[in-house]
Amino acid sequence: MTKVTPFLSKAKAKAEVEKHLSKGKTKAKDAKAPPSKQTQAAKIKERMKGKLRMSSPGYLARCRAIVGGDLAAAALLYRMAHLWRVIEPKWKGNDGECLAMQKADWATSAGLGPGEINTALKRLREYAFDIVTIKPEGIGAGKKLCVYFDPIAFAEALKTEGYEIKVLANEGLSVFN
Repeated sequence: MTKVTPFLSKAKAKAEVEKHLSKGKTKAKDAKAPPSKQTQAAKIKERMKGKLRMSSPGYLARCRAIVGGDLAAAALLYRMAHLWRVIEPKWKGNDGECLAMQKADWATSAGLGPGEINTALKRLREYAFDIVTIKPEGIGAGKKLCVYFDPIAFAEALKTEGYEIKVLANEGLSVFN
């Protein structure tokens, strides 16, 4: 014999249909993953934070982006920023507080050779003119290069520069050719 479906009233039929349609579904307010899945998701998020922090461009990479890709100029800018933070009191130059050393001492301090320092200074004057102003002061053998550094402009440049390095690296490209 065939199975006979009993007739239901309209209200009961609607309730029965809704019951079958809502099977496996939850309302947004009470939808939760099981506790084991929640802890697993939290662990994955934590690992991703560490990975992003470790692979994001560092100060030297961002300094290199600021100076147009030149590594020698980036090393010099990085060194100037570090010395500006740690040297107290600063030299009193013609235009205010500055860092003052002979050109050879700047080269040694940044780990550059005699030829590299000239290129690095040229690149800094060209690309980082809003961050660093470099002026020779003094006469004869005591002539020094005075560096007037703007830490606020440097901080702003660090915020904006360098993150395209990460984006391009994710796509398999490099900014520095």
